[in-house]
Amino acid sequence: MATGSSTKQIEAKAKKEIPLHVDWLQTNRLSLNLKKTHIMLFGPNNKQNQPDIDITINDEKIYIAV
Repeated sequence: MATGSSTKQIEAKAKKEIPLHVDWLQTNRLSLNLKKTHIMLFGPNNKQNQPDIDITINDEKIYIAV
């Protein structure tokens, strides 16, 4: 989970945290189904427009649900 006052802050935090989670999953012999993995943003309706967040895991872009 990442929080921030802008989508750029959220993106930066997520890009820092995701590799740690992926490493943990691999260490524990678990896998992440990237086809079912989505990013979900929560916030005020008036601030939610098309987010400009670009997150990839293993060279696969993650879908952003708004």
